[in-house]
Amino acid sequence: MHQATTGGVGGGRHRNSRQKQRSTMAVAHRQAVYARPPV
Repeated sequence: MHQATTGGVGGGRHRNSRQKQRSTMAVAHRQAVYARPPV
């Protein structure tokens, strides 16, 4: 689930860098986090 942050590339570690290119993915990820928070 966490790897889906950057489309499975680099995981959620490089989200800051990917956020610029994949702003839509970042937004979708945030919604997913609120929808189903990691336990």
